[in-house]
Amino acid sequence: MGRNRNKKSHIILTVPDFLRGFWFVVLVPILIGTGISLYTHSWRFILYGLLVDLLICIVGTIIAVKNTDMSFL
Repeated sequence: MGRNRNKKSHIILTVPDFLRGFWFVVLVPILIGTGISLYTHSWRFILYGLLVDLLICIVGTIIAVKNTDMSFL
């Protein structure tokens, strides 16, 4: 009963919440990695940050797809 009532608002909230989470997940590790690498003059931290960022994006996408109710498609 609660699922049917909340379905429309869930569709409206899915895209902005996903984009906000996506930009947060993408930009924060890149900024942290860039800051550390500029401070230590080591570019390996950017590569490590991008690898971790890629893993977080993959896991986050899988979780988001599993948690999203796709019955409206």
